[in-house]
Amino acid sequence: MTERRKGDERRNHLMTEQEVAERAIVSVNTVRYWRQTGILPFVRVGKYPRIWYSEFQKLFKKPFSHWALPADTMPSDGDVRRQ
Repeated sequence: MTERRKGDERRNHLMTEQEVAERAIVSVNTVRYWRQTGILPFVRVGKYPRIWYSEFQKLFKKPFSHWALPADTMPSDGDVRRQ
């Protein structure tokens, strides 16, 4: 039997949309959007979508400029005006 390295289990496990949302600190709807637009690859286990942990990690290694606003376009606290 081969020995597994300590991180192998985490790298190869499947995550639910809820788990991805909690780790990414976004809503489940955002995770569904990422999945439906192809930003986050997934597999189906029965009828339920699951995301490989390694694919989740890859998502955050890519630059977000193609689907999110760059940080310099976001208003700073001083620029927010209340009406």
